[in-house]
Amino acid sequence: MIYFVDDLNMAALDPYGTASNLSLMRQHIGYGHIYDMNKLSQKVLLNTQYLSAMNPTAGSFIVNPRLQRCFASFAIGFPSIDALNTIFQTFLLGHLSKFNEEVQEIGKKLVQAGMQLHKRVAATFRKTASNFHYEFNVRHVAGVFQGMLMGQPGQFQDPLKITQLWLHEAERTYGDRLVSVNDLKKYKDLAMEQAKKFFNQFSPPILFAEPLIFCHFAQGVGDKIYDRIENFPRLTELLTGALDEYNETNAAMNLVLFEDAMRHICRISRIIEGSGGHALMVGVGGMGKQSLARLATFINGNSAFQVVITSRYGVNDLKADLQIMYRKAGLKGEGISFIFTDGQIADERFLVYMNDLLSSGNIPGLFPVEDVDDIINAVRPLVKRAGLPDTRESCYDFFINLVRDNLHVILCFSPIGEQIKVRTRRFPALVNCVVIDWFQPWPEEALTSVSKKFLDDVDLGEPQNKENVMNFMPYSFLAVQKVSEAYEQAERRFNYTTPKSFLELIALFRQMLAQRRKMVNDKITKLSDGVIKLETTADGVGELEEEIKVKTVEVEAKKVEVDAMIPKLEEEKGKAGIEAAKANKIATEASAVEVGVIKLKGEIEAKLAAAEPALIAASAALESLNVKDLGELKSLKQPPAGVDLVTAACLCMTQVLTLTLTVTLTLTLTLTLTLTLTLTLTLTLTLTLTLTLTLTLTLTLTLTLTLTLTLTLSLTLTSARARRKTCPSRRSTPRGRPRRR
Repeated sequence: MIYFVDDLNMAALDPYGTASNLSLMRQHIGYGHIYDMNKLSQKVLLNTQYLSAMNPTAGSFIVNPRLQRCFASFAIGFPSIDALNTIFQTFLLGHLSKFNEEVQEIGKKLVQAGMQLHKRVAATFRKTASNFHYEFNVRHVAGVFQGMLMGQPGQFQDPLKITQLWLHEAERTYGDRLVSVNDLKKYKDLAMEQAKKFFNQFSPPILFAEPLIFCHFAQGVGDKIYDRIENFPRLTELLTGALDEYNETNAAMNLVLFEDAMRHICRISRIIEGSGGHALMVGVGGMGKQSLARLATFINGNSAFQVVITSRYGVNDLKADLQIMYRKAGLKGEGISFIFTDGQIADERFLVYMNDLLSSGNIPGLFPVEDVDDIINAVRPLVKRAGLPDTRESCYDFFINLVRDNLHVILCFSPIGEQIKVRTRRFPALVNCVVIDWFQPWPEEALTSVSKKFLDDVDLGEPQNKENVMNFMPYSFLAVQKVSEAYEQAERRFNYTTPKSFLELIALFRQMLAQRRKMVNDKITKLSDGVIKLETTADGVGELEEEIKVKTVEVEAKKVEVDAMIPKLEEEKGKAGIEAAKANKIATEASAVEVGVIKLKGEIEAKLAAAEPALIAASAALESLNVKDLGELKSLKQPPAGVDLVTAACLCMTQVLTLTLTVTLTLTLTLTLTLTLTLTLTLTLTLTLTLTLTLTLTLTLTLTLTLTLTLTLSLTLTSARARRKTCPSRRSTPRGRPRRR
C-alpha cells in the first residue's frame, strides 16, 4: 500500500513545537512499526510506502530533517509556456472542432493570449500578508479554459463572441480575486493590452462592450444554455422574475437588484453549475452574500442548505448534517448548495471536514462501516451500468464523484481581521479549491438604487425634494468612506463603512422621519383640538351671557327681599335677647332654691343617721321574740307592771307619720332664629370672572332648666296617753265591767 501525503509542510504544531503526526510517520518509516497507545502494544505495518508533496511557498518553509532524509526529493517547477500551450491547445482545439472554421482558427490565439495574460497577472499581483490569496498557478489557467469549454456551437458562431467569452472567463478567474478597485483597474488594463496584441482585428470598444456577462440562464431561467446577456434590462427582467418566483415558495427576500448585485448572482451561478464547483465569497457584513447565494442556488435548480448553530452544536452534529447532504447528493442526485459562513464556525475542527470536502470530496470516517455498506449496495447498479469494476473501492469512488457533481459549497467569509488569513493558511483548500468572488465596495450607482428602493414608499414632499434626499444618502456615505480612507492612511487605523451601515443609515432616517412626523401630527392635533375647544367655549360664553342677564335680574330681586328681611331679623334678635335675659333670671332663682333644698336635705340625713342606731337595736330586740314568748304573754291574766306598757308601745309602732315633700321646677326656653342669604354671581367671557357672596346668619338659643326636689320626712310619735286613747288593750274588758284605771 502506498500512502499519499499532500501538503507535508502544513502539519499543525502542538504546544511543544512538534508535529506528532510527522513524528509517527518518521517512526514507521525508520523502524517499521508504531505503538498502540490504548493497548500499549507494538503494531508492525508491512509492505507500505509513502509518497508526499508540498508547496514551498505555503506553510512551513522547512520540514523536519529526520523525516526529509527518508524521502527522495524532487523539485517540480512551473511548466514552460510551450508545455502549457500544448496542453491547453489540445483541450481547447478539441472542443472547438465542432465549431465553424472561423472560430477554430482563433483557438490558438486564445491559448497564447491566455498564457501571456497569466504571466503578466502573476508578475503584477504578488502575494503579501494582506493579499494572502494572490497566488496564481496552473490551476487558474485551467479554470479559464474550463469555463470556455461550457460554450456550445449553437451560441458561439462568431470569433468576436468566443473572444469575449475568453475575456469573461479570465476576468472571473483573475479579476474576481482582486481585493480593491485599483487592482481591478490594473487587471483590466492588462487584459486590454493582451487583447490589442492578439486580437487587433476587433475594436476595443466592441470587444469590451458591457455587459460582458455570460451565464447559464441567458435564454431564460431553467434553460441550461451558456450564453451572453444582451443588456442589463434583460438581465434585470430575468432576475426579477426569478426573485418573485423564489419569494412565492420561500421566505421573502427584499433584494435590490442593482448592477453589481446582478453580476455577483451570475458569477455564483456560473461557479456552482460545474462539477466540483465551490465558491468563496469574501465581503464585509451586509453586502448580501447569503441572499445572493440563495437566489443563485434557486436559479440553478438546487436546494440551499445551512446548518443551525446552537450552543451545543459540535463536530458530531456537523458530521450528521454532512451525511444528510451526501446521501441526497450521491444517492438521490439532488443538487445542493451548502452555504457556510465564518460565523458558523463554532469549532475550528469544522474546517478539517470542510477542507476535505473542498479538496477531494472524500471525508475520512464520515460514515460508519454499516452505512458505507448501504451506500455501496445502493450505487452498485449505477456502477455496473457505467461499465466500471464492481469493487468496494470503485463503488465508493463512484458515490464520491456523484457527490462532487451535485454538492457545491458556498463559503461566506469576512475579510476583516486575521481569522481568514490564519484559516486559509492552515487549510489551503479554502483558497486553492474554490473560485473566489471578492465583493468590492458598492459603487454610487448601487447605493442610489438601494436608496430609491427603500425610500420610494416614503412621502418626501415634492418630486424634486424626494430626488435630492435619495441622492444625498449615497453622497454622505461615500463622503464618510473617503474620510475613513484618509484616516487609515494618516493613523493606520480602520473605520469600516459597510453596506450594512448604509442600510442602517436609511433605516435610521425613516425611523427619525416617522417620529418627527408623529410629533408634528400630535401637535397639529393638539392645536386643532384647542381651536375647536375655543370655538365651543365662545359659543358657550354667549349662552352664559344670556343666562347671566336673566340671573342678574333674579339676583337683584332676591337682594331686595333680603334687604327687607334684615330689619325683621334684627327685631327678632332683640326679642330673643329679652327672653334670654328672663331665662337667665329664672335660672338664678332656681339655683338659689336648689341650694336651700340641698341644705335641708343634709340636716334631715343627719337626724336620720342619729336615729338609726336606736332603730337597729329595736329591730334586734324584735328579732329575739318567738312564738313561745307570745304564748306566755297571752296566758298571763294580769301582766306584770311595765309589760303592758311595752306591749302598748309595740302596737303603736304601726302608726307612722310620713311627710313627703316633692318640688319639681322645670323651665325650658328655646329660641331659634335662622337667616340664610346666598348671592352667587358668575360671569364667564374670554376673561372669566366669578363672584360668589353667601351670607348666613343663624341664632339659636336654647335654655332648659329642670329642678326636682323631693323631701320625705317620717316621724313616729308614741306616748302612753296617746296609746291609751288610740290603742285599746289586747285583753278585752267584759261588757258592763268597769275598767280599771
